[in-house]
Amino acid sequence: MKRSLGASAVVRDATKSADLSPTAVSLLPANEAATVAYHRGLYSFRKDTTEGFTVAEIALNDAITTEPLFARAHAALARVLWAIGDSGARPLRACTMLALQSARHALTLAPNDSMVLSAHGYLEFFVNYDPAAAFETAARAIALAPDAVAAQLFHAKICTSTPRFVEADVNLTKARLLDPLSVDPLHGRITLCIVSHDYAAALALTDHVNLHRLYRLDSLSVG
Repeated sequence: MKRSLGASAVVRDATKSADLSPTAVSLLPANEAATVAYHRGLYSFRKDTTEGFTVAEIALNDAITTEPLFARAHAALARVLWAIGDSGARPLRACTMLALQSARHALTLAPNDSMVLSAHGYLEFFVNYDPAAAFETAARAIALAPDAVAAQLFHAKICTSTPRFVEADVNLTKARLLDPLSVDPLHGRITLCIVSHDYAAALALTDHVNLHRLYRLDSLSVG
């Protein structure tokens, strides 16, 4: 667990030393160690457990240490830090500040990457609650990459929260078609069912999610 607390140092130091020229920015680096650590982080994050979040944080920090300009690793780390705070494993305020810092840094590295935009927009929406800005960011993320699952899920999340249930349903359906083995669209639909007071459907989908976990059908990509 001691290594996992290095997130703040990685986020702070990356900005100081980074060459922010477009050619230096790395979305999916050629460095094999960084790429493997990144995917290990994504896989662990999607287990949706406290232990998984801890492993994900360590792996993503490893990826960033190896490849400091790895924009998507910074963005993924932001989501992990938010999840750690939201789960109660560590103080929410401290995790939120680090998550925002990491997401904003990712955006400076790759302002036109759909996955980075989605992660940044997600954090800004749930921390600062600016629906208009969130919808603008989500629309841009989808325009840049219509088949990016992360962008579809981000738009669905803010539609569910506003509430714009029909639009959320469209996004979740597309996300499910794009990544049928992922549990994330199911989580999104459970939330949609609960918010729209369709509790029977939510319970049925919860059973479906448990089957996914049982047989480990979650994939490694996030869109």
